[in-house]
Amino acid sequence: MKITGIVVLLLLPAASFAESIWDPKIWDTKGFYAGAGLGYSNVRAIDSDDDWFSDTSYGDADFAYNFTAGYRIMRYLAAEVSYVDSGKPEYDDNLVELREFDNAIYDTDATIDIDATLVTLLGVLPVLDGDVELFVKAGASFWDAESDQLLVSRDGGENIRRTVDRDGTDFVFGIGGAVNLAKNWHLRLELISYQIDDELLALGKDDDASIETMTFQVHYRFGDNW
Repeated sequence: MKITGIVVLLLLPAASFAESIWDPKIWDTKGFYAGAGLGYSNVRAIDSDDDWFSDTSYGDADFAYNFTAGYRIMRYLAAEVSYVDSGKPEYDDNLVELREFDNAIYDTDATIDIDATLVTLLGVLPVLDGDVELFVKAGASFWDAESDQLLVSRDGGENIRRTVDRDGTDFVFGIGGAVNLAKNWHLRLELISYQIDDELLALGKDDDASIETMTFQVHYRFGDNW
């Protein structure tokens, strides 16, 4: 995600809000909503050894699903809690220098079972008379993961099978778009990303790991203030 694009997406709802601060529709659009979605998840590794460039690689994606409950505070702002099960994406690499084994070299293969609870705020930009909405979301991800790994030695040492358990709290960022099918039915396409422990992917030193999940969701909005 380009920094410029992110900044533009963040500023658009603020600009629109500033232009129509006295519009009663801003405050009349509110209420609870809930929904669920299906999609896929993948893990991403970033090799940050170089001060100027980074090398990004992805694993093998897996099925994902989520459940969401939220409250639309006003036309341009909402708060959400989501549960996301990101399935079991896989990641493998060759000639990895693992610092926990005295920098020995291994070929690695990891299967990561991960889920997370997200607490986020959404900045929403309605377009086309409110029938379509663009949004950005940010907040905290409370994630829990288990990684089954096979490490094949390239230095003549023993091969290693192990399970790595990790959990953590990290910043989550998401973007997406949505369309209103009817007064209370809402379709959403969303992409979220948050960082995870690099040991879950058996990455080399100075590498970072994250997970990205894209879902297609159906929401129902309660009440008449939509």
